[in-house]
Parts: sequence; C-alpha cells; structure tokens
Amino acid sequence: MLRRPMDCVRKLSVSSENDSELPQSLATITFKCECQTVFGQELHICGNIEELGNWEPTKSPKMSTDETTYPIWSTLFEITLPVGMNIEYKYLIISQNGNYEWENISSAHRSITIRKPGQYVVMNKKGDESLKFKRIGKTPADEDDDDDVQGLKFDKGNNTEM
Repeated sequence: MLRRPMDCVRKLSVSSENDSELPQSLATITFKCECQTVFGQELHICGNIEELGNWEPTKSPKMSTDETTYPIWSTLFEITLPVGMNIEYKYLIISQNGNYEWENISSAHRSITIRKPGQYVVMNKKGDESLKFKRIGKTPADEDDDDDVQGLKFDKGNNTEM
C-alpha cells in the first residue's frame, strides 16, 4: 500500500473575536498506531469528532502504512483543534468486504485532551490502552513539562489519569 502525502489539513472551526489569539490556543495532532493486519485490510480511526467520523465506521478516516513503516499506521492528515478539547476515539480494521472489527480494549474508548498549543504525534498500539505522545518542536525549557497531554482510561465508569 502506498503512503499518500499529508496533503490536506482538516480543521475544526473555532470562533474568536481576535484572530491573532487562534494560533496560541490550537493544537495539531497526527495519530499513529502499531497494528498487524493481513492483505486487504485497512486500519481506520473513529471517534467523537467529524474528522474521525462521529463514531460512524463508514465515515472514519483510513490510516496509511507502507513496506518501510509497517506495522505502524499514520493518519493521512493532521487534526487541528482547540487546546483543552477532549477527543474520544478507537481503532478498527475494515476488510475488503466492508466488515469491520473494533479494537478489543477494556475501556469503552480511548480519550485524550491536549493541554498546550503545539504539534503532537499520538502513538498507540491496537489493543493496548497505553498512550505515548511527542510534542514536535518542544524547546529545552519545556523538557520537564510532561503534562501536555492528558490520557484518560474509561473503566467501569470511572475516569483515571494514565
């Protein structure tokens, strides 16, 4: 499967009286997921925002991989959203015949909140609820600041920070 360039950026609309404040209050996210598949299967990410299909598998964006990056799959676009907005999501495999299989995790779904402006790469492993993230362009002054992303695990109705 060939990787398409990240030629489009999907954005949530954000209203503000002062447009100069917008770059200060936005975060950009690229999702990556380690997932084993078989020929003909595609990995998708589905979630609670329009860019992730609003929990409709048929509208969920396909992720991309190739022979040099497999089994790491990446979103084909970046999501730009307001800092502090919660995103809920889950990965699913869609077969050539249209059947889909949600990832099997104990939580109802994955959930993250970006707390600071910037560009982020969020890394998951299908079926593993751990969350890794990297803030791109982080300055040395930011190195001790690890609270950029809050990952929540939903288990039995309780929210606990990971």
